[in-house]
Parts: sequence; C-alpha cells; structure tokens
Amino acid sequence: MLTGEWSGIYGYSGNIEKNVNFFARLRDKEGNISGDISEPNESGVLADFLYAHINGHHNGQMIQFTKTYDGSGDFAHSVFYDGLIENDGHLITGSWKIDILTGWFKMVRENSGPLTEEEIEEETEIEIEETVNS
Repeated sequence: MLTGEWSGIYGYSGNIEKNVNFFARLRDKEGNISGDISEPNESGVLADFLYAHINGHHNGQMIQFTKTYDGSGDFAHSVFYDGLIENDGHLITGSWKIDILTGWFKMVRENSGPLTEEEIEEETEIEIEETVNS
C-alpha cells in the first residue's frame, strides 16, 4: 500500500524555526515498513546530505516507524515517528520525537500510486547490481 517514493518535510515544535525537506523510498510488505531517507545536512558539517534507514509498521490508517541515521554527517541517532495515513495512501502526517525534541512531519507520494510488484523487482535488481559493481 505504501511502497513507493515520497517527498516530505519536517519541522520542530516550540521556538525552533527550521524546516527540513526529505526524500523517502518506502517498502511495505504486509504492513511492515522499511526504507531509506535522504535529506540535506542543515548543520553543514562533514557531509552535504544525511542518510537514514526506516523500520516500522502500519495498521489501518495508523503508522509508526523509527528513522535511524547511518552516521553520515556524524549523525547516528534514532527518531521515532507516529502518523496517520490519509488521502487513500498518498499522504502521511504526524509527529516525531527524539529525547526532549519534538516536531511534525508530512509526506506526499511522488507518483500516482504504489509501485507494482514488477517495478519493485526491477528496483531490487538494480540495487543488487549497484552493490556488486561497487
């Protein structure tokens, strides 16, 4: 249902006036969510972009996942997300939390619908080829 490419934005609660755009590629297998996120490194230290992995689940309209940064840009912590799937699976909105920081997020599906099984297989083959050829 949620497999595909997503564009999003997140912001902070309180007096922190900083919004960050991100790109996510999600895989949804029977309600279990996994995927990857890339976003600009707003701190500008060590790397231009930050990369993270997502793991979580959804049930009905509710979604929960953890985003764990991979160490790029010296970021290696986890962020916990709770959200609501809306607009027939084309929009996800909700909140995030890390330690004492909290905020909001919004994700919009990039294409007109979920990827087909054939498209998923093609992407998996490309990822395997890139890994082997690296």
